[in-house]
Amino acid sequence: MENTFRSEVMNKGQCVTKYYRWIQKNGGYIWIQSSATIAINAKNANEKNIIWVNYVLSNPEYKDTPMDIAQLPNLPEKASESSETSDSESESKENS
Repeated sequence: MENTFRSEVMNKGQCVTKYYRWIQKNGGYIWIQSSATIAINAKNANEKNIIWVNYVLSNPEYKDTPMDIAQLPNLPEKASESSETSDSESESKENS
């Protein structure tokens, strides 16, 4: 899909995407449509920049429903190896 838009922008100078869903950080999604246009430097015609604009088309939908694992609340992290006590440290604490 990315190559299709890139080639369309390079050949035609602009393109517009279909509607797509953009997931939100805490759950749900919004509908987006993007537009890309080539901007050519007036002083150097070989220098081209692509201006990419995202248009938000909806309010958040299902905003309390995770759609991806990345939207789940932070889970407790495993203790790092450095914070775990070794067997010898545990034994010395018990003997003290």
